[in-house]
Amino acid sequence: MDAFLPAFVDRLLDQSRDPGDVPDIAVTESTGWLVPLANRLLGALATGEPAADKHAFLAHGYVHLPLTGDAVRPTYLRVAAQSVMTPWLVSAPSVVLMIAGTVALEMYQDTTDLYAGAPQYARSFGHEQFFSLHPGTPCATQSSPDGIQVIASTAPVEPEPSDWLGGDEYAATVEQARFALEGVAASTAGGGQW
Repeated sequence: MDAFLPAFVDRLLDQSRDPGDVPDIAVTESTGWLVPLANRLLGALATGEPAADKHAFLAHGYVHLPLTGDAVRPTYLRVAAQSVMTPWLVSAPSVVLMIAGTVALEMYQDTTDLYAGAPQYARSFGHEQFFSLHPGTPCATQSSPDGIQVIASTAPVEPEPSDWLGGDEYAATVEQARFALEGVAASTAGGGQW
């Protein structure tokens, strides 16, 4: 993976579904990535990335802003669009990096359990935490209203054309993301908690 995302993301995306295939990720590489990533994202936003013509879209309760910082893995800046538990049928290996806010994740044995609201696993994640998901995993997420994430995957998200955003919605989402990213960068520089 190029320098846009932390190196451990590639190992998480390449792991198999075998329970014994757990990537060896040292604590030193799984921490301390938040501010450098926020600064890279701010740089991308300053240069007009993500571009509106790359079709920002709504999916799984988030506005997805496509990024081209990684030529191999489709990568998106995700901004919370709603704060309700939203089903998500994972179609490709994915890694979610938490930038701001929190997210509640529920995983289910099968889609029947998903729609019955009976999770097999539930956990909350906050800033500078991450999780990975395998294809075929029925899950649901609920983000706090200030939720900002980066999601990398092995395949692009394929939205419905009716879910594409543009114009004012796109500009407002980019501004919301920029404000949150500036807060992340400033909180560490000033010694505060984010």
